[in-house]
Amino acid sequence: MNKKQFLGISFIVMFNVVQVANVCFAEKEHPIDKFQEECTNRDSTTLGMAECLVEATKKWDAEMNKYYNLLMGLLKEDEKKRLKESQRAWIKFRDAEGEVIKHLYPYTGTKYMLDRASDNQDITKERALKLKEYYEVVKWEY
Repeated sequence: MNKKQFLGISFIVMFNVVQVANVCFAEKEHPIDKFQEECTNRDSTTLGMAECLVEATKKWDAEMNKYYNLLMGLLKEDEKKRLKESQRAWIKFRDAEGEVIKHLYPYTGTKYMLDRASDNQDITKERALKLKEYYEVVKWEY
C-alpha cells in the first residue's frame, strides 16, 4: 500500500468514525421543546406563541429544580455549599437579566411580549441543561 492509498483509507475510516459518533451522541429533541412546538402548532398567533413560551419556561424551571435537587443529593457538604451559592448567584443574574429584557422590549404589543418570553426562556433553559450536565457527570463519580 502506498502513502496515497493509506491516506485515502485513513480519511474514509476517520469520516466513518465521525459519522457514527454523530449518530450515537446526537441530542434527541427535549420533551419540553417538543411540548413548546406542539403548543405553538395548536395556537400560532403571536399571543399563543408567547403563552406557550411562558408555559415552557415554567417546565424548564421545574427541570432546573429537579436537577438542582438531584445534584444536592449526590454532593458532599462543601460541594453542596458551592452549588447553593452558585444557584443563588444565578437567580440574581436571572432576575437582573429579566429587568434588562423588560426594559429592552418596553413596548406594548404581542411581538415584544414574544421577544421577552423567548429571552426569559432561553436563560432558564440554559441553566436547566447546565445543571443536568453537571448531574450526568457527578452521578458517575459517586
